[in-house]
Amino acid sequence: MLGPPNLDGILDLLVFILCQDEKFKVSLLFSILSNEDTKSLKRTDLQKLLTEAIKENGIIFDKEEIRHMTTILLHECDCCEKVGLTFDKFQCLLDNHPELYEALSER
Repeated sequence: MLGPPNLDGILDLLVFILCQDEKFKVSLLFSILSNEDTKSLKRTDLQKLLTEAIKENGIIFDKEEIRHMTTILLHECDCCEKVGLTFDKFQCLLDNHPELYEALSER
């Protein structure tokens, strides 16, 4: 049985993450969101990520606009929907869209 969480350990981990560079933070985000078996993001994962990043910046898009944006980004990455968005393609996407990279790394 697990005991209560160690608050000092959690705070140490948060400080460690906050002190890392943006590439580390994006890599960590990808590893948390990606499918454990395929090591890739599904379309729905990317849609959720875009929705939250856009909301965080105070911009409102409806679901159809988010779906359209996701389709464009996946197409731009030459991403197969069945395989998903791998980390390399995700990193390439962020390199091509610095505003998205900035929005994700500030979270």
